[in-house]
Amino acid sequence: MLAATVAWSLAAAALPCVPTPSGIRVGDRYEVAVARSGFRLGVGHGNAPLASPMLSQNATLPPFTRLTGGNGTCGVTAAFGTLSVDPSAPGLQFVLTRDGKAAVTSVAFPDGDLNAVFTVDGAAKYYGTGGGDGEMATLTTEGRATAVGNRLTSVPYYHCNAGYSAFVVVEEWPAGDSPYAYPVSWGKQGAGAKWTVTQRGSVDYYVLPAATFDEGSQAYWDVTDPPAVLPKYAFGYFAARWGWESPEYITSTLKSFKEGGYPIDAMIMDFEWFAVGNDYLFTPLGSPTYNDFSYNAKTLPRPLDQLREIHGMGIEFGGIRKPRLGNSGLLLNANLNGWILPTPVGPYWNRCMNFTKPDLRRWYNEQMNHYLADGVDFWWNDEGELSYFMFHYWNLAQVEGLANHDAGRRFFSINRAFSPGTPRYGATVWTGDQASTWEALRLQPGYLLTWQLGGAGYVTCDIGGFSDGTVEEELLVRWYQTAAFMSFMKVHSTLTAKPHFPFLWSKPAAEAMKAVTLLRYRLTMFLYSLAHKQYARRIPMFRAMAADFTGDQYDDMTSQWLVGSHVMAAPIMQEGGLGTVVFPALAGTERWYEFNSSAVISTPTVSYTKANPAALTTIPVYVRSGAVLPINAEVTSTKALPAGPLEIQVYTGADGAFTLYEDDGRSNGYQYNALSSVRATTFTWNDAARTLSWRREGAYAGADVVQHVFLAAFSPHGRNATAPVALTETGVLKL
Repeated sequence: MLAATVAWSLAAAALPCVPTPSGIRVGDRYEVAVARSGFRLGVGHGNAPLASPMLSQNATLPPFTRLTGGNGTCGVTAAFGTLSVDPSAPGLQFVLTRDGKAAVTSVAFPDGDLNAVFTVDGAAKYYGTGGGDGEMATLTTEGRATAVGNRLTSVPYYHCNAGYSAFVVVEEWPAGDSPYAYPVSWGKQGAGAKWTVTQRGSVDYYVLPAATFDEGSQAYWDVTDPPAVLPKYAFGYFAARWGWESPEYITSTLKSFKEGGYPIDAMIMDFEWFAVGNDYLFTPLGSPTYNDFSYNAKTLPRPLDQLREIHGMGIEFGGIRKPRLGNSGLLLNANLNGWILPTPVGPYWNRCMNFTKPDLRRWYNEQMNHYLADGVDFWWNDEGELSYFMFHYWNLAQVEGLANHDAGRRFFSINRAFSPGTPRYGATVWTGDQASTWEALRLQPGYLLTWQLGGAGYVTCDIGGFSDGTVEEELLVRWYQTAAFMSFMKVHSTLTAKPHFPFLWSKPAAEAMKAVTLLRYRLTMFLYSLAHKQYARRIPMFRAMAADFTGDQYDDMTSQWLVGSHVMAAPIMQEGGLGTVVFPALAGTERWYEFNSSAVISTPTVSYTKANPAALTTIPVYVRSGAVLPINAEVTSTKALPAGPLEIQVYTGADGAFTLYEDDGRSNGYQYNALSSVRATTFTWNDAARTLSWRREGAYAGADVVQHVFLAAFSPHGRNATAPVALTETGVLKL
């Protein structure tokens, strides 16, 4: 070992270390460079980052210093750490240090190629790489191939609890050469991890110092861009189904929501909005009678009038889109222009568009623009897993189309998969075609947490699942209660299934579904502010218990999770009202409260058993001391907000703070003119003084801003509330 160390030290001392624009080149094969909130270890290419749609559009780099020590050490140091050659290691190795300690003891290339082995001291656990059905019951993983599919998204990223995150970018390859997959995988090797690149060329390893889950997300979203803030209506309820039958059915269904007091903000139509039937059995020649970019005269015979009627009810309209063509003439034109992605097998055989081509995107938008002019508000993008980046470039096409129509409007879409970077557009993801079973329900929080750690930003599901036949009524209610604590609520059902609209079910079930949806709507301003925080500070809206609490019981916990930092959702997801909630120990005078209650939890667990099951309306939600929550009045549409004085709930036992964000809910102003387009009010609770103070920043002053607030403080002695007061630039409320 001594001989090997000495030999390497002599070699390292002679190893050329040449400055580059963002770091230093080590020998003729490696570059150590600074990246946003981390480092880039380039292998086998020049001095610039490899291009990728995953990477941030912000090329600004932090201050850094090059290390060119005479002992063979060379690398880069910045405020967040140091990545450098280890001069004492046998063979070429790199070490990541932070605060004087090694987070990664070695990054080595034992194969002499692109594959890297990351080694850490002691045991390590890995999170956030995404996955599919078989991996959603747990949060930790021991490896993953990078791919997309129905109910599947995995990403070339993980967070390691040893103190770092890793993200890998390879040289671009022609679209269609690797359908579904990205040529990168990783697996545990001892306590460390080995990355395998299955194509020749070059690679960039982004090595991100990250002591916590949140630091990992912050650094990852710095590299790939944070998720955009969605339009405010997107935090409401979406009524979707396959099988909207007629204009009369559409109108009567929407009126049933409105007249019954059921919250709704948007509707979504499947094939039936633009086509008479589906295209699943088409050959590559398509059909001469199929309409890809029109309206179905059976359901939308007067599309402009009908869309105006829907908007008049305060409801947004979204339509399904497929990444392929079905019309014979359009397919001929696309093939002549080289716009078709080779897909040799499957039901979409050689009919899918190659959205990487700018001229195809321009043509696509020429076909789609009339929809935007007619009043279509957003897109539901389905079945785009033909290549790893198809959803990215498909969304880019739609973003470009919206920019041509209305450059100031926020883009919003719902997609069946994602890749890192796509959420910057306002592209969200749903968990795919889930079975209508209890087992599938219990997987949904795993999707939410692992995909959000993987960079998704916003994750939703088909409430009730997407299976033929009628879903069990109890299961449907519990699915509503689970989805209420995901990014947004969307029901969907197959062509032959009973729709999952609440008023179609028994009165007890309908009332339970209505109650939880109304509760969700009371949280709108809270969730909307978390979305702004996610964008501005790169902290996920929904967080695993392991993000804040240590212990083996939390490492893989998906039965309960955090909404923000202080709210804990633990919905019932077992048949018969069964379930157990675990309460992490808190410090000092901190407590767990039942939400909207002064009831304090005094036991480490609460269990619902066969002898004592949870009632159908029971939704276990708890709040930690120090919580400051903006709870708006009960509404059935986000357009009605703020609907009166805003209740600022405080749960006593610790100091706390929360920033309320307000803007117009529709424009992109928050991205470009935040000081004039956003109003941010930070509420601060001083537990010892029993005071709530606030300070407001930003000039947004639309008609929908909060005018008055009141304090409602919960303690073990009860609820104590003040009278409403004007929300001035600064203020104080004292109990």
